[in-house]
Amino acid sequence: MTEQRCTIDAERLISELTELGRVGQAADGGYYREAFSHADLEGRELVEGFMKEAGMAVARDAALNSIGRYEGRDSSLPPILIGSHTDTVPGGGNYDGVLGVLSGIAVARALYRNGIALKRPLEVINFSGEEAVAPGGTFGSRVMTDNFDPGLLDQPVYCGGSFRELLEQAGINPSDLATAARGRGSVAAYVELHIEQGGILDESVIPVGVVSGIVGFRRYRLVFPGRANHAGTTPMNKRDDALIKAAGFVLKVKETAESSGIVGTVGTLDISPGAANVIPGSVEITFEMRGLDDAVIDEAEDALKTIAREQGATYDKYSHKPPIVSDTLIVRALEHGCRLAQLEYSVMASGAGHDANLMATICPVGMLFVPNKDGISHAKEEFATREACANGASALLQGIIELDKRL
Repeated sequence: MTEQRCTIDAERLISELTELGRVGQAADGGYYREAFSHADLEGRELVEGFMKEAGMAVARDAALNSIGRYEGRDSSLPPILIGSHTDTVPGGGNYDGVLGVLSGIAVARALYRNGIALKRPLEVINFSGEEAVAPGGTFGSRVMTDNFDPGLLDQPVYCGGSFRELLEQAGINPSDLATAARGRGSVAAYVELHIEQGGILDESVIPVGVVSGIVGFRRYRLVFPGRANHAGTTPMNKRDDALIKAAGFVLKVKETAESSGIVGTVGTLDISPGAANVIPGSVEITFEMRGLDDAVIDEAEDALKTIAREQGATYDKYSHKPPIVSDTLIVRALEHGCRLAQLEYSVMASGAGHDANLMATICPVGMLFVPNKDGISHAKEEFATREACANGASALLQGIIELDKRL
């Protein structure tokens, strides 16, 4: 069979989604396959079985990344990687990350069943610890790209104890993590399929999104000082209210993001001492900004930092991921794949981070999106139709075949 006539087994793809969906689902309908939990490990083992049935040799690296390899005609060439993850946030859904891994397996299965070998090897990776229930998130891809900070090992985790203890309970030896690192040039290209988490494709009824880039994000922790005092006896003009300072800053985050063409979100606010009859003595907030242009985020950061310092607040940037621009050759190959699959597509940016962010530090990257009902994700309501899943996998198959020719 020619490569152009090679097709996805949609029924098998949906069947595997359903089977994995039985792992870690609670009575409330949400999924609890948090990183390195029993359910996560059970799901990982199940997916490795899917890989083997699709003709791949399967291995785990020191970070517990599951790696399925389908050999190419020249095994000495750097492989093309397809990857994502199957761990979830607490109470999440069964499509975020999962569809990307299973679609990658569907691509390998289509090649295997039709006796087609690409020029290069194809590897499908189920990354470990992508969701930020583990400190920093994207654990497996950080380790693979030699971007993991060992200082995170002593950070607390969702289930109690340290991250180091959680890894050890899952059978990971932190001392061996460096052995999983791959250097620049060891991977020809990385492609990730994902549900779109913004609802644009669903609303516009477009089957596939070809991702032009992934926004960078920065996260900050601020503490606004004040003086705790009796709420009934202290006149309004004699107060040093930390919450009033913080509230003004929250509005400035919104204004600055809007005027800069980026997004900004204040996600947490901790008031101390936190009583109705006490003027707030301090307020800690965390917020983030996301955008495709680092220079624009720089300006917004400087403006907000000035405002915070005028209020006497401490200002700590504790996380920073730069924007990623998709590789032009990969984008063109994926666009051609959509056309071969006879699917309309839209070129769009990703507002969420992915394992692709880390993989971009060692190889060219690209992504595909498929519609997700109402754009809901990280919740039990996330849902991609059978048609959306099959369309995405079909575009991925044709895109990978074309990419192999162009590399």
